[in-house]
Amino acid sequence: MDYTDEKEVETEVVKLWEAGADFEAIVSFMRERGLSQTDSFLMLEKVTGLDRARAQKAVFLSKTWADCLEDKIQIQKDLIQAIKELNEEDPNFKISFQFEPDPEESENGPDESK
Repeated sequence: MDYTDEKEVETEVVKLWEAGADFEAIVSFMRERGLSQTDSFLMLEKVTGLDRARAQKAVFLSKTWADCLEDKIQIQKDLIQAIKELNEEDPNFKISFQFEPDPEESENGPDESK
């Protein structure tokens, strides 16, 4: 998406947010206008003030992007497996990671209240 179009979409997203639209409506609007998942969660973060992790979760777990969720999950599993295998094969290659869910979030996804 070019910068001019993105600014126009951002203006409309601000209007939607200020009018009380929920995350799903905003995410749907952004996808209809051609924003990627990454562009969408960055814009959601900017417009709503959500932190990046919550904005990303709101986009990735949205109904709007449900058709892409399984692929995202598989990519993450494949990446984790590849890192584990590299750690086992090469003693000089070390990447460690730890995932801890945000305790403030419910198990059903980001809080959609304002």
